[in-house]
Amino acid sequence: MGDVLASRPVIYATFLAYDEVAHHSGIERPDALVVLALVDRQLARVETALQDAPRPYRLVVLSDHGQSQGATFLQRLGMTLADVLR
Repeated sequence: MGDVLASRPVIYATFLAYDEVAHHSGIERPDALVVLALVDRQLARVETALQDAPRPYRLVVLSDHGQSQGATFLQRLGMTLADVLR
């Protein structure tokens, strides 16, 4: 949030807790869902901070390696995340 208020051009954050619990327990187990709710709460705090930011930001949330049960980045867009970033 400090980076948002300092008007950094790009901000990157990771939320490892869910990833660790989901790998151990499974992506829809109660303990993983509790941690996911906590991550969601943190993302909501970031979204709220964006309202007071001195510049506009776009909040982008990515699953880094398929914890979601939906289509992959490549399947949805026909290109990899690395291709998009290049």
